[in-house]
Amino acid sequence: MKAIHKFTLEAKTQQRICIPNCIKILSVENQNENIVLYAMVETEKLPNFNIPRNNEKEITNVEILIFGTGHKLNDYLTHAHQFLGTIKLLNDSLVFHVFYRNFLQGGVI
Repeated sequence: MKAIHKFTLEAKTQQRICIPNCIKILSVENQNENIVLYAMVETEKLPNFNIPRNNEKEITNVEILIFGTGHKLNDYLTHAHQFLGTIKLLNDSLVFHVFYRNFLQGGVI
């Protein structure tokens, strides 16, 4: 079964998050002055011969980059990053642009 899960991000230039059973990263939004990322995840694995043992989950490790308007885009931003969205905080006085890339996919914990 698929579901949409929310992950709260920190307001800093670079961070990494782990999303269990990620199907697709959907969007970022401002929720109560927090930056949140929404992702579609698989909540139940379909039966097959590659079922992880002991409730292990496939993990998608995601690198998140956040830049303010007018800030220099540093060397962290590469052609592999995808633009995810623009976030406005504090009554639109702060505007951030969010990029992401999967840096390791399908790892098992």
